[in-house]
Amino acid sequence: MPNSPLPVYITEKLIRRAIAHNNAADGRQHKQSLSGITQLVLKGGITIRGTIRKLDFGTCTGQLSNLKHLDLSNNEIIHIEHLDQFQGVLTELSLANNRISRIKNLQPLRTSLQVLNLNGNNITRIPESIAQLSRLRVLGLAKNKLALLDDCKRLAPLTALVQLEVRDNPATQTLSARDFVTFHLPQLDMLDR
Repeated sequence: MPNSPLPVYITEKLIRRAIAHNNAADGRQHKQSLSGITQLVLKGGITIRGTIRKLDFGTCTGQLSNLKHLDLSNNEIIHIEHLDQFQGVLTELSLANNRISRIKNLQPLRTSLQVLNLNGNNITRIPESIAQLSRLRVLGLAKNKLALLDDCKRLAPLTALVQLEVRDNPATQTLSARDFVTFHLPQLDMLDR
């Protein structure tokens, strides 16, 4: 049996290590408080050693108060927790190419999140709760395991949604899938770019 990578949890220490790594790469020597961070990229295999399996910001509560862009793509994240500290702040979240099977725990981001990239996960259903993300403009659900095309109707209340990616899902393999989506989501400017 091959060795599995040890889980890496998002902690203040991990974020400070990533900042130090980025500063060294840029030749900067200044310290930055966590509250000054507006963009955080913790891509698996690039920024950190190990793999993030659980998205948990509990130990950083209140310290990332200005974070607007968070990229955690290419890890092995299966679960999302403690996003309440980003309520009204986080506008872009990329969880592409992880192992997420259910979209949940995004309620704290309902008034701020504008871009959500969940491409390349194991998501099988679009939950009704996604309609709470009232400012969502871009949603990536390509290369998942969406089985019911009818679930796309749950995106209809998202009047700000202008770009949607749903290609390479079991539900989108029919010839009529594109017509179905555009009929139920007339607000879209771009489908499967």
